Amino acid sequence: METKEKPLKQGIASYIMLCLFTAWNVCFFMPMDIYIPNADDIEIPIKPLAACLGIVTLAVFAVTLAVCLLTKGKANRIFRAALFGVSIAFYIQGNFLAVNMGEFNGEKYALSFWKTALSIIVWLVVLTAAFVLLWKLPEEFDGLVGRIAAALIVVQFAALGISAYNNIPKYSADKLVSIMNGESISYCSAKDLNLYSKNKNVIIILADEYESYLFDSALKEAPETVSEFDGFTYYTNTVGKYALTDQSMAYITSGSTIGKGYTDLTFFKASAENFKANFYSAFYAPPVAVLDDFYDNAGFVRLSFGESMLYSKNIFRLALFRCMPEPLKPLFWFDAQNMGGDIAESLERKLQNATGAGSYDPDILAFYNTLPRELDETDEDVFKFIYILGVHAPRNVTKDLTRSVGDMVSPEDSAIAVNKIINEYLKILKENGVYDNSEIIFMADHGLSGHYNKRYPLLMYKPANQTETGIKISKAPISYDEMFPTFKMLAGAEPGGRTIFDIAEDEQRVRFFGVDNLEITETEKPKE
Repeated sequence: METKEKPLKQGIASYIMLCLFTAWNVCFFMPMDIYIPNADDIEIPIKPLAACLGIVTLAVFAVTLAVCLLTKGKANRIFRAALFGVSIAFYIQGNFLAVNMGEFNGEKYALSFWKTALSIIVWLVVLTAAFVLLWKLPEEFDGLVGRIAAALIVVQFAALGISAYNNIPKYSADKLVSIMNGESISYCSAKDLNLYSKNKNVIIILADEYESYLFDSALKEAPETVSEFDGFTYYTNTVGKYALTDQSMAYITSGSTIGKGYTDLTFFKASAENFKANFYSAFYAPPVAVLDDFYDNAGFVRLSFGESMLYSKNIFRLALFRCMPEPLKPLFWFDAQNMGGDIAESLERKLQNATGAGSYDPDILAFYNTLPRELDETDEDVFKFIYILGVHAPRNVTKDLTRSVGDMVSPEDSAIAVNKIINEYLKILKENGVYDNSEIIFMADHGLSGHYNKRYPLLMYKPANQTETGIKISKAPISYDEMFPTFKMLAGAEPGGRTIFDIAEDEQRVRFFGVDNLEITETEKPKE
């Protein structure tokens, strides 16, 4: 009896480890391995995500184990060998062949011949090896499969731990609050977007990736698109600080360098204390955990289980894209700019109930289409920070302000579209009598991706009560080191440093740009 029982127990243990590895590898490990280093770009907090992935993992485990236990003979052996081969192939594809997968911005995924060929070869070799192993070592197969599966699960547990150890320090305390914030999701609503003061307005408009050379190009091709830019000074000699939105936004609004988060909240506090202030932005820059303390258009709403499942579905789709063989990847390719796009209507209803307004959409055409002809007025002084997508991918708005279908619009045409939209916005401010009493900064967070390493962002400024027409040019050597003091001063606080107005045009200085946690001079090339 003992001699028969022992192999049976060993076989069941092997089934359990094989099915657990199959479910854990694709349904939990890979989504979490994507989430941990990218939590600042993914809206859902970790608790509902882990719960949803756990349910899917258990369901796949239960189904595959049931098939292992209920099938007999040849069918059972074929199923186990195929399951083992596919699971190992998923593991290899997702961990060792997942390179240069592109950007999830909605563009069609471009298959590479060599990557496709390598992927097919690896899958064929692994699947063949699984069946050869069963054929050559039928008695040892179960024990060997169980040990391999258990070892890989341990390796992946360790990998998640290492990933968390390496990535958690890069998140600010406020971002960690957002990540761990129970079952709530952050929002930035459009509340009071069209509310302006009769007395004083300070408006900062930030267009993502809008590099100064693009403004020059748009100005040359379509000068009529800046007809309303009266009183602006265009700083043509500006060097940014960082190449990514979250890094740049943290630096210019709180003086924080890479990895330090939003440590100095003077700008946010001063704007909220001295003005009727709101911040309209992407959900992660700054984190809503920062904005929620100061602005009433930002906060959190509780996710239902169904909504959590839909968010998790998109992250799971990313995981499937990562581990699928190369020829199948296009089936899982999608626009991941908005991970919660499938539940937009549900969240919009919750936002309407919570704030009386829907979510703020930084898409430039969405911003344009919501511009009213008549603005709301208040006697309070108003401070607004408005982020728009600018010329950042997916760049799907043409210079005629129509939605592009297919290829992305060129950066030059996208710049014309942005100018047209901002020009119309300024015209509306004039028509409503609030342009003259407004201080306005029109700027970018960093330059265009792939162009001089994003070092030369657009920067323009218009003071209040400016009577001059047209655009003035300043060649003052501005660094984004001056933006945080400038923002603080505009918000009514002590600048604590030199502002953009303190830099003379003939000043000689060395400016620095952040690359890979290092600072290089504006003329240096980053390491390849």
